[in-house]
Amino acid sequence: MQIDRAAIFRFGKLADRTVDFAPGINIVYGKNEAGKTTLHAFLTAMLFGLEKGRGRAKGTEGYLRYEPWHAPSYYSGALQFSVGGRPFYLERNFYHKEPRARLCNLADGEELSVAYGDLGMLLGGVTREAYENTCDIPQCRAVTGAELTGLLAEYLSDMSDGGNAGIRVTRAVEKLEQKKRSLQSQIKSEQEKREQQLQQLTVERRMLEEDCGRLREQIEKAAADMRAYARMHPQVRDGQRPEDARTAENAGTASDRERRADGNGFPVRSLFLGLAAAVGLAGNAWWYHRAGYAPELFAAAEGVLAILLGIGVAGILRHRSAGQARAGENGKETAEAPESAAAEDAVRIRLAESEKQSRRLLAGLEETLAEKETRRCNLAEQLEVCSGAGARERELQLELDAVEMAKNEIIRLSREYGDERRDEINSVVSRYVSAITEGKYDLAEVDETGKLRVQTEGREVLPEALSRGTLEQFYFAFRMAVGSIVTQEEPLPLLLDETFAMYDDDRLRQTLRLLAANGTQTILFTCQRREQKLLEELGIAYHMIEL
Repeated sequence: MQIDRAAIFRFGKLADRTVDFAPGINIVYGKNEAGKTTLHAFLTAMLFGLEKGRGRAKGTEGYLRYEPWHAPSYYSGALQFSVGGRPFYLERNFYHKEPRARLCNLADGEELSVAYGDLGMLLGGVTREAYENTCDIPQCRAVTGAELTGLLAEYLSDMSDGGNAGIRVTRAVEKLEQKKRSLQSQIKSEQEKREQQLQQLTVERRMLEEDCGRLREQIEKAAADMRAYARMHPQVRDGQRPEDARTAENAGTASDRERRADGNGFPVRSLFLGLAAAVGLAGNAWWYHRAGYAPELFAAAEGVLAILLGIGVAGILRHRSAGQARAGENGKETAEAPESAAAEDAVRIRLAESEKQSRRLLAGLEETLAEKETRRCNLAEQLEVCSGAGARERELQLELDAVEMAKNEIIRLSREYGDERRDEINSVVSRYVSAITEGKYDLAEVDETGKLRVQTEGREVLPEALSRGTLEQFYFAFRMAVGSIVTQEEPLPLLLDETFAMYDDDRLRQTLRLLAANGTQTILFTCQRREQKLLEELGIAYHMIEL
């Protein structure tokens, strides 16, 4: 890429100014406050934009620094440049309320789009950060910081062919790490859901087991009550009527007559059996009510209880009054016999109905127990399923394993490729350092973390241990070497703002020779005539621009 012309409409102190550039070395000379740094900032803003940030955001200071005081809406300019021999025209309005950019191919008039990345493609995909850390060196900033170290580490691990900046391994690994964390979070969420469900199922199973135990006990009690009721019921069912009792009394002995209950056919022991069964059933009926079983089961128990209590109490009363009433009522027995027989039949019918209800009660308990047993078996199966990872959890784990495998493979390949690229950079850095220092330092290396290491006379010297001027020269060579890798797809102009202030004449001569041999367009901003004088002394062509 080569910058041909810069048209400044309004930018800082510069207004309505046009500057033409040439291939090779361009010297922009001017006294202090002539606008050299402003022109430098304008060229960078045209290539990568200049937006006003919010608050103290990065970029706010630069925007406000060069915003025109009296006509902020005319904060704009244009740039003519060529890429691969094709001319382009770029115009920008930096005013934050009306920002716009227009890009046009002057050869065929085709309108391109800055917003959709056409300018980025012309710049070879180089970002502002990459450019500012390699090809753009402001005043007293040749010494690099952590940004260039990280940038170099990233480009060393670049997996694209020929150093293409379209793929960044560090970004790919970062995205895989983000995906990994997301998958781990989802797996953890699934595990927590499974643990919660497992706890709920465990509690439900324990409650069902307790219910089943109580039901078994109650069924056993109900069955025992039914057996006792069955033993008592035949005596009530087969009781003799009054006329049969009188015949048996005339034919039997006195002791047999005394063992008759009350002349109505109910034996005395049936009274006690009825009361005993009533007491037992009362306890069970109370348990059914407290246990919360169906109302019809409790009603059946109440019905049987009422009948048994009625039989028992009525029998006892009749038995007590039998001796007193027998003498006075012998004459009435014949008249009351039909009524007594009808009452006995009604009792037997109610007893039969109560027996049916009791059987239904027992059957209901057994059915409830069967349902709970079935549910308990189902819970056991669900617990077994929940004890292991579910389908979704297994799917997420497989995806996590794949992401981890991909990340490790990318890192492995990038390290192999980075070793090859690092050897290439080490060769370029060593060549530049040797040329600038006239062979005093002939070996410079970049380690795997992107840091520069210098060797001289067979021993390693930390760059920070060198003089300020020498350190500036080493890092200038470092930037040049990295820049040759970063801009390999499309070489970009070098912007050097008072970069050589700390150089002596000898090393400045060597540096100017290096720049001329490099062939890249160089725009050198200076307030001195030294660079101009040395270029003329060396016979190197240059283009002079005075502000």
